[in-house]
Amino acid sequence: MKKDKKDDVYIFIAAAVLLIVHLMVAVGFWVDPKGEIHNSVLIMYAEGLSFAAAVLGITFSAKAAVGRIRQEALEIVRSARAQEGAIDPEDNEE
Repeated sequence: MKKDKKDDVYIFIAAAVLLIVHLMVAVGFWVDPKGEIHNSVLIMYAEGLSFAAAVLGITFSAKAAVGRIRQEALEIVRSARAQEGAIDPEDNEE
């Protein structure tokens, strides 16, 4: 599975969980006893929010970490190439 496709699946799952837990809270107002949300619904809501936050947080923090590592690697390569270009290979005094 491609990396972008995998991230899209994670984001879709997180969005679906958020939608489901919000619907459960809304439905909790209309079932007996009306106007009162049961504790189990609130616990499920909190767990759903935690799950979605974890999925999205891991996805975006991993992308940021990979981007930082890639940028550092490019800077190392550029500085190595600059140093190689600054030294004349025929100017060897040894």
